[in-house]
Amino acid sequence: MFHTVYKTTNLVNGKYYFGYHKTKNPHDKYLGSGKYLRNAIAKYGVANFKKDVLFIYLDATSAFGKEAELVDAFRNDPLCMNLRQGGSGGFDWINTHGLATNQTVEGRERIRQSKLGSKRPDHVKRAVAEANKKRRGWHHSEVTKGRMSESGRAVKTPRGGQNQGVPHSEETKRRISGARRRHERKRSSESIDLQSS
Repeated sequence: MFHTVYKTTNLVNGKYYFGYHKTKNPHDKYLGSGKYLRNAIAKYGVANFKKDVLFIYLDATSAFGKEAELVDAFRNDPLCMNLRQGGSGGFDWINTHGLATNQTVEGRERIRQSKLGSKRPDHVKRAVAEANKKRRGWHHSEVTKGRMSESGRAVKTPRGGQNQGVPHSEETKRRISGARRRHERKRSSESIDLQSS
């Protein structure tokens, strides 16, 4: 298995992305999985991207170190699409550092700890601020407001659901009551099982 450090370049605008990739074929077609990179590939198409394998290592630690070095050196460049500190991404790194999203409290805390101190690069902050400025003071036209109002009336249901205020039949009441009793029995039996363990 090879551990590669690569640079993927957008041939349209010159933006680039550094990454790490674990593979059997160092020159495969993998371009990267960064958020901005994936969005750019979706926008411009795979044909407008070129990947250069910069380094090939036999161990992940050396590759992550080199990726970190490159990303840290270029991250403030407006053309750099890396959002995070280098050497701290990719599935291999996540799995080896116990950060897989198993959604346990401990797992979430490890993820939170790993992200502490990482900040958005300045060019990303500027781009977000610029995008938000364009939306300030923007309003729907009166025609659009009318259309939205009409379409909203067609699908609105009374608060509490579409059956609020509609009396249930005796059969429906019996089914609801039975379902609640089964649910309560199940919850109480689970509680007893937990207490006896």
